[in-house]
Amino acid sequence: MISYGQLVIDRTYNIEVQIPPGSAISAGLTIDFPNNVEQLFTKTIAGVQYDVRVDGIEVITADQLAVSPAQNTVVSSANINNWVLTLDDLHGEPIYQCPGYTLLPANNNGFIRIFNNFFPVINKCKIQLFAPGSIAAGQSFLLNFYYTYVNAKTHKDTGNRMPN
Repeated sequence: MISYGQLVIDRTYNIEVQIPPGSAISAGLTIDFPNNVEQLFTKTIAGVQYDVRVDGIEVITADQLAVSPAQNTVVSSANINNWVLTLDDLHGEPIYQCPGYTLLPANNNGFIRIFNNFFPVINKCKIQLFAPGSIAAGQSFLLNFYYTYVNAKTHKDTGNRMPN
């Protein structure tokens, strides 16, 4: 289930998806999520395996943050209609081609996109361009994931008691 609303924030993580420098920008270009964030989505502490349940996602554009933490130019809100997000989850039920504009809180009365029991498989997530607009190679998409660690066997909430 997907809806809009405000969350009680447990944990948050910005994922930067950069268009590789030197890429030919055209409709149909697919940019995979970076591999370096995969370790965020599983964690083992004291022999207990935890998964990440994503509770919400918002997109951050150049209107909110001009330069990414990696010092790349952030894609502007003027291009918010030019791309879609696909997210696969543990149950094989993907969020397929979710328009970027639906993830921008400014377009939704300040609300963020909320998910119910969503466990992404991060190495199967991607952004696709439908129209290049003024998107350029080397720019970055920034997605802020709101998440909670849950027990991997039961998928029960840890109640914020998990060590960092």
